[in-house]
Amino acid sequence: MQTSQSFVARLESAADDAKRSTIERFADALGYVVRTTSFRWTRAPMRPPS
Repeated sequence: MQTSQSFVARLESAADDAKRSTIERFADALGYVVRTTSFRWTRAPMRPPS
């Protein structure tokens, strides 16, 4: 995976933000694939209390 133990420790402790490429390397090493979905966030209209 070509990643140092200290880098992995910082990533796990959330000291650094992970780039997508880093997440993809981790996923690949574990036999997974990263899938991203984008969508528009809309709030449901507020209903008055009954």
